[in-house]
Amino acid sequence: MPDPQDELELAGVQLWEADWLARLLQTLDSKNLDALEGFFKPDATARFGNQPPLKGLDEIKKVYKEVLPHFDSIKHEPTRVSIAPYHVYTTMKVSYVVAGDPSKQPITVPAAAVVHKPVGPKEEQMGEFEVFGDQGPVWERVREVTGKTVGKK
Repeated sequence: MPDPQDELELAGVQLWEADWLARLLQTLDSKNLDALEGFFKPDATARFGNQPPLKGLDEIKKVYKEVLPHFDSIKHEPTRVSIAPYHVYTTMKVSYVVAGDPSKQPITVPAAAVVHKPVGPKEEQMGEFEVFGDQGPVWERVREVTGKTVGKK
Protein backbone atom coordinates (compact mmCIF):
# COMPACT_ATOMS: atom_id res chain seq x y z
CA MET A 1 0.00 0.00 0.00
CA PRO A 2 1.35 3.46 -0.88
CA ASP A 3 2.65 5.60 1.96
CA PRO A 4 0.15 8.45 2.58
CA GLN A 5 3.03 10.84 3.29
CA ASP A 6 4.57 10.05 -0.12
CA GLU A 7 1.21 10.67 -1.78
CA LEU A 8 0.85 14.01 0.01
CA GLU A 9 4.35 15.06 -1.04
CA LEU A 10 3.64 14.06 -4.65
CA ALA A 11 0.36 16.00 -4.61
CA GLY A 12 2.19 19.05 -3.24
CA VAL A 13 4.84 18.87 -5.97
CA GLN A 14 2.16 18.52 -8.63
CA LEU A 15 0.31 21.57 -7.32
CA TRP A 16 3.55 23.56 -7.16
CA GLU A 17 4.44 22.65 -10.76
CA ALA A 18 0.94 23.43 -12.03
CA ASP A 19 1.21 26.86 -10.37
CA TRP A 20 4.73 27.34 -11.81
CA LEU A 21 3.42 26.54 -15.31
CA ALA A 22 0.50 28.94 -14.86
CA ARG A 23 2.94 31.70 -13.81
CA LEU A 24 5.15 30.97 -16.85
CA LEU A 25 2.20 31.18 -19.24
CA GLN A 26 0.93 34.37 -17.58
CA THR A 27 4.42 35.85 -18.01
CA LEU A 28 4.40 34.95 -21.71
CA ASP A 29 0.92 36.45 -22.05
CA SER A 30 2.05 39.65 -20.32
CA LYS A 31 4.96 40.03 -22.78
CA ASN A 32 7.21 40.98 -19.83
CA LEU A 33 10.54 39.75 -21.19
CA ASP A 34 12.49 40.69 -18.07
CA ALA A 35 10.36 38.26 -16.05
CA LEU A 36 11.56 35.36 -18.24
CA GLU A 37 14.77 35.35 -16.19
CA GLY A 38 12.82 33.73 -13.37
CA PHE A 39 11.85 30.80 -15.59
CA PHE A 40 14.85 30.17 -17.89
CA LYS A 41 18.40 29.34 -16.89
CA PRO A 42 20.92 31.73 -18.52
CA ASP A 43 22.11 28.91 -20.83
CA ALA A 44 18.63 27.52 -21.55
CA THR A 45 17.60 26.28 -24.97
CA ALA A 46 14.21 26.97 -26.56
CA ARG A 47 12.92 25.03 -29.56
CA PHE A 48 9.85 26.01 -31.56
CA GLY A 49 8.89 23.18 -33.87
CA ASN A 50 11.36 22.74 -36.71
CA GLN A 51 13.04 26.11 -36.18
CA PRO A 52 16.72 26.12 -35.18
CA PRO A 53 17.08 26.04 -31.39
CA LEU A 54 17.54 29.31 -29.56
CA LYS A 55 20.54 29.06 -27.26
CA GLY A 56 20.74 31.14 -24.13
CA LEU A 57 18.29 33.45 -22.42
CA ASP A 58 19.57 36.48 -24.33
CA GLU A 59 18.74 34.87 -27.69
CA ILE A 60 15.36 33.66 -26.42
CA LYS A 61 14.48 37.18 -25.26
CA LYS A 62 15.76 38.66 -28.56
CA VAL A 63 13.42 36.46 -30.62
CA TYR A 64 10.46 37.15 -28.32
CA LYS A 65 11.24 40.89 -28.64
CA GLU A 66 11.02 40.56 -32.44
CA VAL A 67 7.83 38.49 -32.42
CA LEU A 68 5.69 39.97 -29.64
CA PRO A 69 5.03 43.39 -31.24
CA HIS A 70 2.99 41.59 -33.91
CA PHE A 71 0.31 40.84 -31.31
CA ASP A 72 -2.04 42.98 -29.25
CA SER A 73 -2.60 40.01 -26.99
CA ILE A 74 -1.65 36.39 -26.48
CA LYS A 75 -3.50 33.98 -24.19
CA HIS A 76 -2.23 30.49 -23.29
CA GLU A 77 -4.90 28.15 -21.92
CA PRO A 78 -3.60 24.75 -20.75
CA THR A 79 -5.91 21.85 -21.56
CA ARG A 80 -3.78 19.09 -19.97
CA VAL A 81 -0.74 19.04 -17.72
CA SER A 82 1.35 15.99 -16.92
CA ILE A 83 4.26 16.06 -14.51
CA ALA A 84 7.18 13.64 -14.55
CA PRO A 85 10.39 13.73 -12.48
CA TYR A 86 12.33 15.94 -14.92
CA HIS A 87 9.66 17.25 -17.27
CA VAL A 88 6.36 19.09 -17.34
CA TYR A 89 4.22 18.32 -20.37
CA THR A 90 1.26 20.42 -21.40
CA THR A 91 -1.19 20.76 -24.23
CA MET A 92 -2.91 24.08 -24.66
CA LYS A 93 -4.90 26.45 -26.79
CA VAL A 94 -3.05 29.65 -27.65
CA SER A 95 -5.07 32.62 -28.84
CA TYR A 96 -3.47 35.56 -30.63
CA VAL A 97 -4.93 38.93 -31.56
CA VAL A 98 -2.83 40.43 -34.32
CA ALA A 99 -1.73 44.03 -33.77
CA GLY A 100 -3.64 46.37 -36.05
CA ASP A 101 -6.28 43.78 -36.95
CA PRO A 102 -9.51 45.77 -37.25
CA SER A 103 -11.59 42.66 -36.51
CA LYS A 104 -9.76 41.99 -33.21
CA GLN A 105 -10.73 38.34 -33.74
CA PRO A 106 -8.45 35.92 -31.90
CA ILE A 107 -6.77 33.17 -33.87
CA THR A 108 -6.62 30.09 -31.68
CA VAL A 109 -4.24 27.24 -32.39
CA PRO A 110 -3.50 24.05 -30.45
CA ALA A 111 0.01 23.58 -29.12
CA ALA A 112 2.05 21.30 -26.91
CA ALA A 113 5.06 22.15 -24.78
CA VAL A 114 7.69 20.27 -22.83
CA VAL A 115 9.50 21.96 -19.96
CA HIS A 116 12.80 20.29 -19.08
CA LYS A 117 13.55 20.84 -15.39
CA PRO A 118 13.60 18.90 -12.15
CA VAL A 119 10.16 19.24 -10.62
CA GLY A 120 9.50 20.85 -7.29
CA PRO A 121 10.20 24.15 -5.60
CA LYS A 122 13.96 23.60 -5.40
CA GLU A 123 14.33 24.25 -9.13
CA GLU A 124 12.54 27.30 -10.54
CA GLN A 125 14.37 27.61 -13.87
CA MET A 126 14.21 25.34 -16.88
CA GLY A 127 17.12 24.25 -19.01
CA GLU A 128 15.10 23.56 -22.13
CA PHE A 129 11.68 24.55 -23.49
CA GLU A 130 10.14 22.80 -26.50
CA VAL A 131 6.97 24.05 -28.19
CA PHE A 132 5.08 22.29 -30.96
CA GLY A 133 2.16 23.67 -32.93
CA ASP A 134 1.10 24.91 -36.34
CA GLN A 135 1.59 28.68 -36.29
CA GLY A 136 0.74 29.00 -40.00
CA PRO A 137 -2.71 30.54 -39.50
CA VAL A 138 -1.29 33.09 -37.06
CA TRP A 139 1.51 34.23 -39.38
CA GLU A 140 -0.88 34.28 -42.34
CA ARG A 141 -3.12 36.72 -40.46
CA VAL A 142 -0.10 38.86 -39.54
CA ARG A 143 0.78 38.97 -43.25
CA GLU A 144 -2.79 39.90 -44.22
CA VAL A 145 -2.95 42.72 -41.67
CA THR A 146 0.58 44.14 -42.04
CA GLY A 147 1.57 43.12 -45.54
CA LYS A 148 4.78 41.72 -44.07
CA THR A 149 5.91 38.10 -44.24
CA VAL A 150 7.12 37.04 -40.81
CA GLY A 151 7.30 33.75 -38.97
CA LYS A 152 6.77 30.45 -40.69
CA LYS A 153 3.67 29.10 -42.42
